[in-house]
Amino acid sequence: MAAAPRNITVEIGATFQKTWSLENSDTTPFDLTGFTVEAQIREDQDSKYPVATFTGSIIGPPTDGVLQIAMARTATELLKPSKNIWDLRIVSGTSTIRLLAGIATIVRGATH
Repeated sequence: MAAAPRNITVEIGATFQKTWSLENSDTTPFDLTGFTVEAQIREDQDSKYPVATFTGSIIGPPTDGVLQIAMARTATELLKPSKNIWDLRIVSGTSTIRLLAGIATIVRGATH
């Protein structure tokens, strides 16, 4: 299964936070028990090092299927305006599922 396309915008100097509810094909919540959440921004697919790494977490009971990625203001302050790629995956033991991927645009706001 290919990752679902999702573009994101990260504002320099602002806290970033996105939450998603995952569902099975029958619309029941996807059970995240035993999974961890990983997400990164990279310049391109061949980049050795990430531009930024999100803090990934499961919100509420894992059986509710809700996950979140976040980046603190202190981390976004270190970013430079750019257009990159990003993705999000969940990992449990030897199982890795890439859920979301797309363009990550890093922008500076008017107030800083």
